[in-house]
Amino acid sequence: MCDEVPTGLRIKSLDVSNLSNITMNALFRPNSNTGFVGHNPYVIGNKYALISCYQDGLYMYDISSPATPTIAGYFDTHPQGGASASNNYGSSSYNGNWGAYPYFKSGLIIANDMQNGVFILGATAFAPAANFNNAATICSGVTTTFTDVSTNTPTSWSWNIPGASVPTSTLQNPSVTFTAGGVYNATLIATNASGTNSVVKSITVTATPTVITGGVSSICVGSSATLTTSGASTYTWNPGALTGTNIVVSPTTTITYTVVGLTGSCSNTNTKILTVNALPVVNASSSTSLMCVGQTLTLTGTGAATYTWMPGNITGNTIALSPTVSTTYSVIGTSTSNCINSSAISVSVSACTGISSLTNAENQFMILPNPNSGQFVIVGSSDAFDISVYNSIGQLIKFIPQNKARVNVDLSNSAKGIYYVVINSQGKRINRKLIID
Repeated sequence: MCDEVPTGLRIKSLDVSNLSNITMNALFRPNSNTGFVGHNPYVIGNKYALISCYQDGLYMYDISSPATPTIAGYFDTHPQGGASASNNYGSSSYNGNWGAYPYFKSGLIIANDMQNGVFILGATAFAPAANFNNAATICSGVTTTFTDVSTNTPTSWSWNIPGASVPTSTLQNPSVTFTAGGVYNATLIATNASGTNSVVKSITVTATPTVITGGVSSICVGSSATLTTSGASTYTWNPGALTGTNIVVSPTTTITYTVVGLTGSCSNTNTKILTVNALPVVNASSSTSLMCVGQTLTLTGTGAATYTWMPGNITGNTIALSPTVSTTYSVIGTSTSNCINSSAISVSVSACTGISSLTNAENQFMILPNPNSGQFVIVGSSDAFDISVYNSIGQLIKFIPQNKARVNVDLSNSAKGIYYVVINSQGKRINRKLIID
């Protein structure tokens, strides 16, 4: 560091490695003249210091040994006075070399003299000032590039990068991948014909997260699923832009979810396939929907892999039952993918009073068969008789007059259900119940 006031002060070399306890390495100047003024120092790669000295011109010091700086170069921009002119400063004003700039990649130096103009100086004796840049964020497993920004035109480079996939390199700008997170000291040694210089920087590598997905892999249409993930700090799921460790989704078709896990500025991805299975199309059928007490019906389920019938909790695709009252049966069908659907069917049960007793001696009228599909025979006596058929709400749907012995009746176009047959014979009215199934 330099101080211009008063004149004749010396240049200071300081140790700033401990900012809370800065100490002095050396106190020096190129001559003992009381008119000497040093100012505007520039440090080049911790090896050289370039100091503008007004009428004394431009000095270059080798500071590689901070306690014993030595003059490495000199150029007199102001021959009118100063140390090169028998210490004749010629003026008490601030004349001469006011400043210089030494950081061109070419190694050239610009020196400005307030009276004599600009000087472009070659400094072929400059060794490189080693320096490099690296990405602000480095993630393990991701390629990153170290970029040489050394000055004074180095011609060769030697890198030592611990923890990298290629720990050593002679490339100017090597690209490497760190296998794990951590703090590493990367070293660059830059060399040219004038010498060698090195720089060491601490590199922080953040471990790229390993994102793990979990949760169910299949659901049925209409159901929801909870998907889980771990291994990072924050997570974003797509599609849907959902966030969090656990998400609940209800897709209607098979879908692939992608989760991005983030730790710091480092990210990784994983996927989760969720299969959506269709519900089985379950159907229930019965051998009859109308029956008499004491008869047996067969229920059949189709469309699934397994079946459970209610009431009764009976399993099987086909079951035989003899209900005594009208009942609605439900069948729960389960597919091979464990999806469930159901169907129901109702069966009407009648006591069928009198239908089977038509053969008694008092009344010789029979309906055969009964129940039937709408086509049946009424067998009667040799006397003439009229037949009237009514539906369940009392509407006359068929009248057949003056019959004898045997009558074929066709009601196949009528709806299934319970009907009433009224037979008038010899002044007597006989009522019978008819079931069309």
